[in-house]
Amino acid sequence: MWAKKSPGLDFLFKMWYAGVKTKIPKERQVSTLKKIIVFMQWVATFVANILNNLFLSPKAKGLENLYRLAEMKRNSDCSVIFIANHTNGNDPFAITAFFPAILKCRIFPINFPTTKDWFQKKWKDWAARLLGCKPIGEKSIEGVKEVRRLIASGETVFVFPEGKVSLDGEMSEDRKLLDFMSKYSDIIVQPIRVQGLYANKDPKDIWDFAAMLRGERRLQVFFGQPFLLPKGSKIDAMKVIAEIPSAESEIGFAQT
Repeated sequence: MWAKKSPGLDFLFKMWYAGVKTKIPKERQVSTLKKIIVFMQWVATFVANILNNLFLSPKAKGLENLYRLAEMKRNSDCSVIFIANHTNGNDPFAITAFFPAILKCRIFPINFPTTKDWFQKKWKDWAARLLGCKPIGEKSIEGVKEVRRLIASGETVFVFPEGKVSLDGEMSEDRKLLDFMSKYSDIIVQPIRVQGLYANKDPKDIWDFAAMLRGERRLQVFFGQPFLLPKGSKIDAMKVIAEIPSAESEIGFAQT
């Protein structure tokens, strides 16, 4: 029903899936879909930037590190892995809205490994895939293979190492996804710390739109220094994120 009310989105997917029944090479099908995702991510970050400024009074520190990351990517074929603490369902695009154009040009599309819950309904499945989400599960062999393929191909991946949304701002333990990624190849890691978007106490409401629209949330993002993680290295991703200077230690970034 939703697809009938959204002819534009329906057309994009029909155009891509049509390649399966034609002689269009698979590589060209993938390339076309990737271009669509890149376009959608540019649009999403543009819209997110507007919404951030309207409702979240955004502040960021360490933006110079994003330019360092762009330079590192220019000189390397390694995958770029973004790691961040997870405070709200809006985190991915609230964060990427800060990315400068030069970085977007070098790392888009970003792949977001996402639990299969996001793909249960048809409209959510289409929207998630168009924005770069990849369905994985805790015990999904296909998901593990997909992440491994992304790393081998030098793709960009954005992960939340704690694996869940924090309802009170406290960080959970690292689930070792970064160790798995570095097992097969060198990777470039960009750590990010987020504050101010903590969801409410209801675990079913990780978006907390009402509080944001009322101006009760203040987005604060801290970008740490990017670094190269050699193949086979092991690291506590959540410890790396926690060591990024926080709002409590930065003048002008105090929680409100």
